Amino acid sequence: MTNKITATEVPERSRLSFYPYLFGERAMMRGEALLFSWAEALSNDYRGGLWTFYHLSNGGAYAAPRGDLERLRVFMTGNGYEGEMSNDAFGVVCSMFALNHLMSEITDEALLDTLIVRYQTRHTYGSMMISTGENPSWVSRQMGHCDTTVTLKSYARWMPVDTESIGARAIAAFAPSSRKLASVRNAG
Repeated sequence: MTNKITATEVPERSRLSFYPYLFGERAMMRGEALLFSWAEALSNDYRGGLWTFYHLSNGGAYAAPRGDLERLRVFMTGNGYEGEMSNDAFGVVCSMFALNHLMSEITDEALLDTLIVRYQTRHTYGSMMISTGENPSWVSRQMGHCDTTVTLKSYARWMPVDTESIGARAIAAFAPSSRKLASVRNAG
């Protein structure tokens, strides 16, 4: 059984409380600037604009750009990642980078403790991607892991266990006819 983490969009009337929640009241201006700076640094496709804010069912939060593009090309020199991401995935990554950067600048322990909880969004992203059935190899590259072993060690418990559809894609791809598909399913 998987535990689904859900994202809920912050309503317009509550947007002003989002940055203090994500970055802390004293660091929210710096956090917002870092969020936008990381977006610009990670993707030449990012052109600014409005962002959508999300609270997660596990207490995390993230912001995602509303851009016109369905996918953004992303390049990270630090870990060599190069690929495409949805606006939502890009927002999780930018939020994580901004929180990480902000934590390296903070000396107040109480604020640092709050930010560490928000930084767990990175793990939320990994578990959300795995729980929706994304390829672990792709998730590994998205997370900047050196290989899939690290990803699976951390997130395998979130993999869907849908025994009715296990192997269905392989059967559909390689079965010569739908009659064989039905007989293979009935034999199990």
